[in-house]
Amino acid sequence: DAFKVKIDATLSNVTIPGVVEGMTLSGGPLALKVGDGAFSVSGNGKLDGRDIILNWHEYFDSTGQPYAAQVKAKIIADQALRHKFGVMLDEYMTGTVAADVTYTEFSNDTSSLEMTGDLNTLMLHIKPFQFEKPAGVAGKISLKGKLEKGELKRIEDLNLETTGLSVRAAELSFGPLNGKATELLSGKLPNAVIGKTSVAANFEVTPQNILKVSATGPQFDAGPFMNADKTKKPDAPAETKPPQQPMMISLSADKIL
Repeated sequence: DAFKVKIDATLSNVTIPGVVEGMTLSGGPLALKVGDGAFSVSGNGKLDGRDIILNWHEYFDSTGQPYAAQVKAKIIADQALRHKFGVMLDEYMTGTVAADVTYTEFSNDTSSLEMTGDLNTLMLHIKPFQFEKPAGVAGKISLKGKLEKGELKRIEDLNLETTGLSVRAAELSFGPLNGKATELLSGKLPNAVIGKTSVAANFEVTPQNILKVSATGPQFDAGPFMNADKTKKPDAPAETKPPQQPMMISLSADKIL
């Protein structure tokens, strides 16, 4: 026969492995509640050594429930944490994001991620447009992610706003490429502003690692592409840089600067 258990307790100096994507929750004090076929853990702790404020709720049997487990958290998302969720965008970002995250696991080996974040401490780099956002410049980001068996597959409803850069309702797709399990494969940017450029763009990365871009819009600034080699002084020593990703661009713009 089924029996009911109710627990209301405080946990201190605990270690709970495998809370999210194999990461360990530790510290406390954390409030533990058990009842109605589920348990919850909430409070202040550390997730793989990072400070976190969380509310973790999980069903013992998720049949007929809206999800199997859900974690709502406030955390500083650094590079290592982004990699845990398959966000391999190191070419475009450096630093940390102060994030509010909701991570939800379902019973069919899929999961979802919703995040809003403060970009103040994050650096952004978009090399083809010679765009740099340094740390200390305000900005905000929001997105929704879809994962399968722990691998990031899609980012949807991506919105980003900072000085000189605006992206709204963008979509990114991820998958295996060049021997890596999770790489950026394609994307749709229906409304993007980068410096003086304002376009809608679709892109994909070919198996040969060529970035193919198709863009249309009212204005495109060709200056960063035309002047890429002119900023270097003639007598400056040669720099050792990683090779740039080859690009193929198809463009239709009302005005080219």
